Amino acid sequence: MFKTCPHCQIIKTADQFHRDRQKSDGLSTYCRECRNEMNREAYQQLTTEQRRARNKATYEASREWKLKRQSERYHARKAQQGSSS
Repeated sequence: MFKTCPHCQIIKTADQFHRDRQKSDGLSTYCRECRNEMNREAYQQLTTEQRRARNKATYEASREWKLKRQSERYHARKAQQGSSS
């Protein structure tokens, strides 16, 4: 049995599709390669958004402390450069 994947437009054999009992032919709409690619992209997008949200929350929670530390380091380096030159 052959079936065309609507994503890659390639005619493939039935063993190149996942099983899906809800479909009339018992096979997934997309081939295994395309489905795996779509799942990877969706997972990457989801984890990217979660990472951004976590990083933003962490930054907001420690913003004042980080800015203070940056300023202290800046002034310490300036003082060190001024005394060594």
